Order: sequence, then C-alpha cells, then structure tokens
Amino acid sequence: MIGAGTVGYRALERWSWFDSFYVAVVTLTSIGYGDRRAASLSGRVLTLTLALVGISSVALAATELLRVIVTGELKKSWGERRMRKRIESLERQVVVCGYGHIGQHVCAALLAGGVPVVVVDRRAEPLAAAQDAGIHAVLGDATAEATLRRAGIERARALIAVAGTDSDNVLITMTARLLCPRLSIVSGVEDQATVPKLLRAGASWAASPHALAGGLMAQAALNPEGGRHAAAASS
Repeated sequence: MIGAGTVGYRALERWSWFDSFYVAVVTLTSIGYGDRRAASLSGRVLTLTLALVGISSVALAATELLRVIVTGELKKSWGERRMRKRIESLERQVVVCGYGHIGQHVCAALLAGGVPVVVVDRRAEPLAAAQDAGIHAVLGDATAEATLRRAGIERARALIAVAGTDSDNVLITMTARLLCPRLSIVSGVEDQATVPKLLRAGASWAASPHALAGGLMAQAALNPEGGRHAAAASS
C-alpha cells in the first residue's frame, strides 16, 4: 500500500518520489502531519483510501493478536518452540513412532532405563499425556521425512515403529532407513506375514508384540516362578 500510494501521488499530484513516499507513509500510519495535501479530487480520494486502509490494518492486526492470546495459540506456539529447542539438544535418544498402548509401555520402559525418548504421533491428545509423563513429543506424520527430522532422527540411537497399522510401520521404516542408513530400527507388526516386508524395508528387527506377550504368558504358565520374575522385570 505504501508503494501504491507513492506511485499514485506521483502520478496524480506530480510530487517528487520522496514527497510522494512521505505522504503515503504518514497517511497510512494515521500520523497525518498536514504539511503536504493533495490538491486534486483524485489525490484526495487516494488519501482517504490510504487512511482507511491504514486504520483498518491496525484494527485487524490488534483483533488477530487478541484472538491469538485469548485462544491460547500464543502459549501453544511458545510451548512448541520450547519443545523443539529441547529436542534439538538431545543426543542418542530413541524415537518412538506411535503412542498407543504398546508405545506407552515402550516409552515407560525406556524412561525407566534413563534413555531420552522422543515420541511422534499425529494425534494431539496422546502427545499431551506423553508430555505429562516427561516425554519429548512431536506432533505429525511419522512417515514424513520432515517429521522424523524434527524428532532428531539424525542424532538418535534407535527408532521404534509401533504405529497403528502395519502399512504405517513399513512406510516409517523405509523413510527412517533412507534418512539414516545405520540407524537401529525396531518395528512391531500386527500380521506376522508383514515381517519379511519390514525386514526388506530396512527394519533391524521386527516382531508381533502380541506374539511376544503370548510367549511370555505361556512361559509363565509352564514356569510360574520364572514367569513371576519375568513379569517383575518387564514391569
């Protein structure tokens, strides 16, 4: 608008470029010193237009700022920025993709071992619970390179893919392997038939959490004493 006003005054009032720029600025900012006034009708119409645009822009900006503050978006933005800074300072963390039932147990076990954890999920509510538990959180799609980079995958010691579906885990594994060829990648599967696909996609290790749990339960039934110790260790 300053540029348009400058050109308009130059064309309509035949002022110098600096005078045209000066009047456009003081009009748009509602300062209006009055030391330069448009003589022609078209020049005065231009002045009115610039003045109204300047006032309207300030009002819209103030309204938007107030909305951001009232709705908590500003606080959310600051929180995301702080989280991003904390993640950037991490080294040798484990990136956990998916904060469902299995992901929660994985994160709890890693935290208990003193390992820094960054969890990635596309749902906001589970991530809020993760942050309450002291876990670094990234909101986004773990199959996207940009999301994994925000989780600090280049500095991670391992990635665990326990997303909701096998197809998601395969895509996460492929994306992570392309980004970090030497990264240790562990993936959970729902269907045992997906294990070969995950291994070809770049997983270091893949297995069904349900199959592992079933094996532990069978061991506990056959060897109650050993099963009790195994359950205590896993908890």
